[in-house]
Amino acid sequence: PDVGAAFSTIHREPAEDEDAEWREIEEAVHSADLPPHAQERAHKELSRLKKLNPVAPEAAVIRSHLDWIVALPWAARSADNLSVEHASRILESEHFGLGEVKERILD
Repeated sequence: PDVGAAFSTIHREPAEDEDAEWREIEEAVHSADLPPHAQERAHKELSRLKKLNPVAPEAAVIRSHLDWIVALPWAARSADNLSVEHASRILESEHFGLGEVKERILD
């Protein structure tokens, strides 16, 4: 058996995996419907990530940030409900106690 070829293959595989992972993250950022400020920040983080050693702790943090940026529902919108009565019902049904805090929120 050719030990040199086997070692070369083993040595090369992690780098290929890292490149594939980086391309996957880059594709996710490019395909996400991000607003301009988020797109700019994501590209800066991608540049930083590419320069880092993949096993560096900071690389894991950047990957996590990029995952969050891509996962956020940037285009999703909900209708505003500015009714004080509605807010009061939600506070009463979802938050036990905190009477003074609830009063202050509703004022």
